[in-house]
Amino acid sequence: ADATNSTKLIYIQHNEILANKINETYLSIPTRLNIRLFDCYTFMSKILNDYLAYGFESLDNCWDTESGPTVIVNCKDITKRIFADEFHLTSTLQSLIAKQVYLVLGGSSLSSMSTRLTSMTEYVSFSVVFAILMLK
Repeated sequence: ADATNSTKLIYIQHNEILANKINETYLSIPTRLNIRLFDCYTFMSKILNDYLAYGFESLDNCWDTESGPTVIVNCKDITKRIFADEFHLTSTLQSLIAKQVYLVLGGSSLSSMSTRLTSMTEYVSFSVVFAILMLK
């Protein structure tokens, strides 16, 4: 428990330092560069703490891949789970994250994003991996 709390604190402090450094560096100079941050850690924590409100039925993995070469399916509907296996997010959660990133970083409506969502989900899932490892 102490190791988990220490890791969470490190992620939170890292995000705060990153935001401060970006503000110091880019807000103080004239530039056309537009940098916006999305706090995936906080968003994921919110989902994990209240997963039922987001339509998920359990925090358990849908697939058990730690039992050797055989995958054991532990759920009937993977769309109701956050984790596909011990390390990977389900496409349902990836879509939620992509929608939130789009809205937070300047999207005007969800209907205008449908064609861009697939590539955005691939981009976002890479950045989420580190937050997931420490939250689990």
